[in-house]
Amino acid sequence: MVRFKNRYYLVELQFSAAAARNFSSKRFVSKVCQRAFVECSHFYVRLVEALKLTIKKHHGDFGLGSVMASLSVKYFNTTTLCAVIRCSKDYEAILTTALPLLRAIGKEACRLQVLRVAGTIKTCQRALKEHSEKRLVCLLADAQTEAERSKLISLVNNHPMNLA
Repeated sequence: MVRFKNRYYLVELQFSAAAARNFSSKRFVSKVCQRAFVECSHFYVRLVEALKLTIKKHHGDFGLGSVMASLSVKYFNTTTLCAVIRCSKDYEAILTTALPLLRAIGKEACRLQVLRVAGTIKTCQRALKEHSEKRLVCLLADAQTEAERSKLISLVNNHPMNLA
């Protein structure tokens, strides 16, 4: 039996400066989490649809048909705005070129920054943990009350994707 080889992309959602100005605080990552746009159940579908539109625009029907069978969002963290996207290894070049070309998800202007490309989801988990720790330090510096600090720490520590 043949094993299907996949590539896992750890990406970070980055909103445009115009979208960031809509928030009253510099800590806009926390504010984004409260918006309906980033509801996890709907976000998975929106991200995949936006990726499909980008792939079709830049690679045509062949590119879309090739990637569509294996393209999926495996994980999304509303605190750090990081996602893990899976794609078949055979067509990773199509997705690799399409990710930086994504300019909007739905009506929200944003882009995806690829943090890590890995052969296993476990490697993405390790990279996500390192990235989350760096992000937590920045968010803790911006936190004004002890309640905000403890909430941020509990969000990162209790998240299902974190390693033990």
